[in-house]
Amino acid sequence: MRELGPVRDQVDLHDSAAFDSAADHRDRFVAAAVLFTTGMYGMAEILASRVPRQEEYIARVPAIAILPWFLAGALFPIPALRSFLTWLAKFLPLTHALALMRYGFASGSTGLHAIWGLADPRVMAALSLAVVEAFALLVTAASISVFSRSAVGGSAGACEAYEAGWVTICRHVRARLHAHRRLGSRRDLVRECEAERVLLRERLR
Repeated sequence: MRELGPVRDQVDLHDSAAFDSAADHRDRFVAAAVLFTTGMYGMAEILASRVPRQEEYIARVPAIAILPWFLAGALFPIPALRSFLTWLAKFLPLTHALALMRYGFASGSTGLHAIWGLADPRVMAALSLAVVEAFALLVTAASISVFSRSAVGGSAGACEAYEAGWVTICRHVRARLHAHRRLGSRRDLVRECEAERVLLRERLR
């Protein structure tokens, strides 16, 4: 029984190391998934803020959301691509996110090695995670800026449209009162303009 003591200690150390490694891989997987999802949400916000029509938005989505999957190693390893496409794939955040997910889910570092070519998987995983994190931060900041400008511009445009519509309505009311010869006083004109202004405000809502 005493001879089994060192063996048991070695087994315990091995199990502890395996558990730590599995936890590290799981954390990499979750971090890559959350950061890349955040970045793609920012891309969708930028596209939605810049594209005025729904038809144009749908037409531009494949180039941004689908095409990178063919170059990022989702269907085949990136070394199988031509040299310039392999070089391009290494700059795509999706390539790093997929490599991290494979590393975290299946404990395979083939995708990371195809990107960085280093010997230590943890170092390559840290580098790819930094790339995905930078992508998420930059795109999120850009989406907030674009959305803020779009919201402010839209509000200013609505106010200008509102004022222009009100002036047009007042002119229409004046012409209508003249046609019916009921322009008795300025109070009548103001009353009619205010009534039309309330209707315009409800329509803009």
